[in-house]
Amino acid sequence: QHLAKAGEAEDEAQCPVVCAELIQVDAEDLGPSLVMIVQGRPILIYRSFPQKGTASAPAFPYQFCIVEHDFLGMVQATPHDLRPYQAVSAHNDAKGRPVGVVVVPPHAGIPALWLAGRRNQLFIHPLPGDRHRGFAALSAPCCGSGFFSLLEPGSGQPCVAQVSGHATVEGLLEGQTFDLQQPIPCASKLLQRTPHVMATKPDEGLLGLAVSELVIEAPDVAAGPNVDEDPLSEDW
Repeated sequence: QHLAKAGEAEDEAQCPVVCAELIQVDAEDLGPSLVMIVQGRPILIYRSFPQKGTASAPAFPYQFCIVEHDFLGMVQATPHDLRPYQAVSAHNDAKGRPVGVVVVPPHAGIPALWLAGRRNQLFIHPLPGDRHRGFAALSAPCCGSGFFSLLEPGSGQPCVAQVSGHATVEGLLEGQTFDLQQPIPCASKLLQRTPHVMATKPDEGLLGLAVSELVIEAPDVAAGPNVDEDPLSEDW
């Protein structure tokens, strides 16, 4: 019995798979997505598509295809000293429909990933920072429909609890946040002007837009001062 337990512990220590979980990212998805966290690999994400079998040879209802993304930080260790560890946190809207998933790596140094979907298309965005250790949905007056997360400061310090809301910027309508169901997170803003030229400075996080505004002059309004208002009216 002792030998069996020792063998199980050794196999567990050598197992490179940290997580393998099926999740539904969006209510319109045709099938689940597979999230895999494997030591020595980046976070792996697979999308499924339906597969039909026959009456004589029934098949698993889905096939999977890996999704390429740009966040290639390698998983270096398994979280044996950080249990319990929840790698995948699914989020639902007020009606209980899936609206996104957060995938948290087993150690600091790799950004957590936000998965969002629309029309059976998957979008992957990194969360700010690379020290998230836990993530969960939170609905509270302090943040509305926000999130509760744990951050690992490093240098042996204890984790820090953090409450976050959806990102927003000045000038958006009340309650409007960034749309994550896009290749790049974006927010629509009504200009009420005609745009002409746009310039960006990515290193400084700046974006400039030159606009013009159409002004219609009423025909019954004089274009300039009348005789009584003009200080040079005596010369008329």
